Amino acid sequence: MRKQTFATGAVLLTAMLAALPTATTAVAAPTWAAVTTPTLLGPPNAEFRSVACASQCFSVGKFVSPSGFTRPLIHLRNGNAWSNVSAPYVANRDSSLAGIGCFGDSLCVAVGSRTNGTQLLTFVERWNGTSWSIISSPNPVGAAQSELSSVACASATTCFAVGRTTATNADNVTLIERWNGMSWSIVSSPNPAGADLSMLSGVACTSPTDCFAVGESTDTSGHRAVLIERWNGSKWAIVASPTLNLEARLSAITCANSTNCFAVGDRSGFVSLTLIERWNGTSWSVVSSPTPDGGGPNRLLGVSCTTAQSCVAVGSHSSETLVERWNRTTWSVEPSPNRTPGSNVLQSVSCAGDCTAVGSSDSGTRTMIERGVAGSWSIVFTTNPSGPPNAHLHGVSCVSATNCFAVGDSLHQALVERWNGTSWSVVASPRPAGSFDSELHDVTCVSATTCFAVGHYSTDTETRTLVEQWNGTSWSIVPSPNPVFSPSGELSGIACTSATNCFAVGSQPFHSLIERWNGTSWSIVDSQSDGLLKDVACPSPTRCFAVGSQSSGSAIETWNGTSWSLDPTTINTGSLQDVSCVSTTNCIAVGNQAFGSALLSVRWNGTTWSQLTAPSPGGDPDGFKGFFGVVCTSTTSCFGVGGYRDTQDQLKVLIEQWNGSSWSIVQSSQRGVLREISCASAVSCFAVGDRDQQTLAMRYT
Repeated sequence: MRKQTFATGAVLLTAMLAALPTATTAVAAPTWAAVTTPTLLGPPNAEFRSVACASQCFSVGKFVSPSGFTRPLIHLRNGNAWSNVSAPYVANRDSSLAGIGCFGDSLCVAVGSRTNGTQLLTFVERWNGTSWSIISSPNPVGAAQSELSSVACASATTCFAVGRTTATNADNVTLIERWNGMSWSIVSSPNPAGADLSMLSGVACTSPTDCFAVGESTDTSGHRAVLIERWNGSKWAIVASPTLNLEARLSAITCANSTNCFAVGDRSGFVSLTLIERWNGTSWSVVSSPTPDGGGPNRLLGVSCTTAQSCVAVGSHSSETLVERWNRTTWSVEPSPNRTPGSNVLQSVSCAGDCTAVGSSDSGTRTMIERGVAGSWSIVFTTNPSGPPNAHLHGVSCVSATNCFAVGDSLHQALVERWNGTSWSVVASPRPAGSFDSELHDVTCVSATTCFAVGHYSTDTETRTLVEQWNGTSWSIVPSPNPVFSPSGELSGIACTSATNCFAVGSQPFHSLIERWNGTSWSIVDSQSDGLLKDVACPSPTRCFAVGSQSSGSAIETWNGTSWSLDPTTINTGSLQDVSCVSTTNCIAVGNQAFGSALLSVRWNGTTWSQLTAPSPGGDPDGFKGFFGVVCTSTTSCFGVGGYRDTQDQLKVLIEQWNGSSWSIVQSSQRGVLREISCASAVSCFAVGDRDQQTLAMRYT
């Protein structure tokens, strides 16, 4: 349990009350106020989409900024080191880069898309040898969506960018734009007759009068086919490509010279297979390309040739990177590294001496650069930008007004913060071996040197219980059991009557989960409900209450010193989230009912549980309203905290106070939600939660 248990801390409570101002002392009434918590930025949600190398390399892509907008991402390699380069963007609008092409080191062009609030528009940036700037680019009149995917520069005054746009009939059609050294203009590009969708994904030029663009088209029956177009110096025309019985598409192209080009992509099969086509100066033909064992999907997304005899193609195989090399006669797979967990993909490659391939890992949330030297590939360190805030606090426990712990999660890892009487700071917490995700749901402290936090962690195959212990100096993981025949288990709440007697509650598939600490180890104790338990309170070693939900509604289990039993009290459509007891005969539990559209509160009088009425905070009549946390410092003083949706669909903090006979709303305009509360005394409390994916703490003093 996350709050001080006053019934078992009589000495501490007496000392605190004695220290309070007397009735004759003039003091301000306690109030609630938000307290600053550490800013924790979230996952970068970043990826590289394209790379171009000469004596230096540029990689381009996108990331999600802390403000929540998608921004262009550009990195530069000089020698062996990569660094972030300032990339201009349109304020308060999304923008991203998908392709880059360079002519020498003083002219590079990066292309992609941006939004203006209602439309998706083309987006172009230019490197002048010193800095990047946004260059105006046209959009077809009346098109709702236009974007550029790739660009190639044959000279300082001839660049072509390709992509797609929506026609007046709402079909997707090819889009090609040309740079003449001064400005960009739309160039007419053909589309296959009868195609519902046509788009170009790659372009390569051997001279200002000889370029190829590749992509795909889909006919009215839904069949997808390869699309290849060629520029002859005056117009673009469709070029015949090999007829494939299977669906296919091309994603990228490179040309060593006018008589030797490779285009790469994928074709359908039982799983998608790699596809490579070759231009010999006269026609295109399919070249055999290997597909790694172990299933798929398989796709090649980028290709680069330094000569007609030396080429590299990159992409993905299942959730791993894929690299293939051309050795004059055949293509073969080269080993390439991966990060785990999550999918890994290489989107583009550029070879100039050695080879640089760029893409993403962690399911598209983290940039990745790999370098290939003499056929050996390695991951290169890059600095990822910070993404939007992504942190939450779920539990809090205070042993005094100057010593509190709050727990939650951030960046897919357990989060612990500590209050020292002046400010909150992040405290290191261990990460379970082999886990890619961990979260702490609750914390309780029996003294300044003994605290327990509970939650869960996830591996590739299962979710496991997690218990961490504070020894006055640091947090460490304590082994906790998991159900034998269950693939998952997690703990949501904890309460201790001493350092050698604690209960933690949670869930496993189709059943509640309760574990007990005896001062040495944790063990599973029989529980009775078929749902999940959210929290527990123990006013004495022989009386505990665990609350949650089950198939029939709310759930309450009771510990009598020997075993747990299911209380017959249940509220249909109800879910209890938290419970607080000041004695074995006085407890209050809170939550929500009516599928989250109404508040729920029940009270224990030593014999039975009865439902209490809590006033609605208003807001959206059908929107969420619920308590998540409760704490009682006496029989006539409790706080319930949670959140609700207002009429503007914003999540607002909910605070209500119990005076022994009724609940009343404590006015607060704070955005967010409070998930738990703990009081060191009747006039010193902390409530924690989150707001806009960032931690939130409110203090009552």
